[in-house]
Amino acid sequence: MAYVVKKRGFYFTDILFMLGLFVLIYNPPIVGINSMHIVGLFSWGYLCIANTGGRFKLQISRDQRILFGQFMAIVLYLLLFAVLFNGQSATVLANPVYYLIDIIPFGMALRLRAYKKKYDEYWVINLAIVAGLFQSILAITSFLVPALQIFFVDKMVAYGYSDVYLTLSAFRMYGFASYLTSSTPIFQTLLAIISLYLASKKGTRYYLYAIV
Repeated sequence: MAYVVKKRGFYFTDILFMLGLFVLIYNPPIVGINSMHIVGLFSWGYLCIANTGGRFKLQISRDQRILFGQFMAIVLYLLLFAVLFNGQSATVLANPVYYLIDIIPFGMALRLRAYKKKYDEYWVINLAIVAGLFQSILAITSFLVPALQIFFVDKMVAYGYSDVYLTLSAFRMYGFASYLTSSTPIFQTLLAIISLYLASKKGTRYYLYAIV
């Protein structure tokens, strides 16, 4: 859905949404728990207070309740047939649970934010591009400053990733994300392509974003 932009400004809340999108996209091992849960907690809090005049009250539309119900059905199905009947690990529940408590609420919070501020559809795209620029700056800096790269890799190993990351760090592993050798470069390439497309529509600064 597109929104007509009436006023654009610099908002601290928008920075929080950018950081939340950064965490959901790259899932950096910031703390001992999955950092996506921090985004989920922020999203639930925003949903409870952003549209209620300061009162802490959650408002969910009928379509959103249906979506939650569908993912709950997936969780119950996996719990029953995969975990209880077939003895698989409960980790098979992780992805749908993440959607329920973290990803869907963040999407709802993004939509509410765009509606309240009359943002257009480019707002979320720009948030993703800024998050990608942030990751690129971390990657370039860790390439130029080996101590920062070692810090990032040590954080990932301490979080539970394989010690092979220490070996790979001699050749690559620049940046701060959980999937530096797979989805992160793919997503960075996608953002670069989007930036090249937007350069002809929104301004030449997007060429610089693509280069970075």
